[in-house]
Amino acid sequence: MIQTTSGLFKGLLVTAGVALATGCVSQSSLDEVKAMASKASQDAAAAMSMAKSASSAASAASDAAARAQRTADSAASAANESQQCCVRTNEKMDRMFQDMMKK
Repeated sequence: MIQTTSGLFKGLLVTAGVALATGCVSQSSLDEVKAMASKASQDAAAAMSMAKSASSAASAASDAAARAQRTADSAASAANESQQCCVRTNEKMDRMFQDMMKK
């Protein structure tokens, strides 16, 4: 969008320059070119503002995703530790049962 607007602005300036050089530009034509250039400049500023907002939103989303990943990693670690504890408890119970059967 910015490149297109910038290209349009440059094209308008070149057109105005050529028209002035050839001497066939009326004041109304010049005013029209100025208005178009002003509009192009405003459009470029609006596009830049939207791009900055989008960049900020993308950065916030990236930060949120990183926090979510850390939370998921922590939950997976806790689940793994819990599973290991369960396995150890079952092994203890099996040994106790085997010891009781020997007696």
